[in-house]
Amino acid sequence: MKNLFTIFMLAMLAMAVTFTSCEKDEDDDETAGQALVDGNKATFDKGYLEYYGDYGNDGYNWDLTLLSSSINFDTETGNGDMIYFETFTSTAAYNGGTFAYANTYAANTFDYAWIIINGNWGEGTAYHYYVSTGGSLNVTPSGNNYEITFNLTAQEYSLSTFAAIGDPVAVTGSYTGGLTEDAKKSRDLKISFVKE
Repeated sequence: MKNLFTIFMLAMLAMAVTFTSCEKDEDDDETAGQALVDGNKATFDKGYLEYYGDYGNDGYNWDLTLLSSSINFDTETGNGDMIYFETFTSTAAYNGGTFAYANTYAANTFDYAWIIINGNWGEGTAYHYYVSTGGSLNVTPSGNNYEITFNLTAQEYSLSTFAAIGDPVAVTGSYTGGLTEDAKKSRDLKISFVKE
């Protein structure tokens, strides 16, 4: 009888361990990407890629935008996070690559990135708004998806006065997922916040 009780207890322990290890970790991030910006977390669930054409002797302009799922790209509404890169490639075909921050339109560079945290596109407001001051972006095609990583420095700005807030901060992040090619939409979405 003692052996039967021991076997029963071991079986219960084994089941408890099995069910515990099968439970989903509540800290697992279900988003396709995220960024850490001065202690604030932005999440991205979808991405867009847009071709703006040849910039003469410089690069070919491709805009890359990553958004939270709650932002509607077509109607420019919703609340959430966004990161936008204006990149330049050496060919009209987009094959990804490594892009360095530069204030030019040269191939394999990006001239700026915008980061909006907790933005409201209906009102044109954001909890935090940053513009890149340096860094790099890496985009690697992988089948129908892209693996994107970025390591930036960025300056926070007030949306009401456009005055700089504090010192530049580190921005690190990644995204793995698809990119929808769309006709020149991300620039419009960005401009709904900041009139250039």
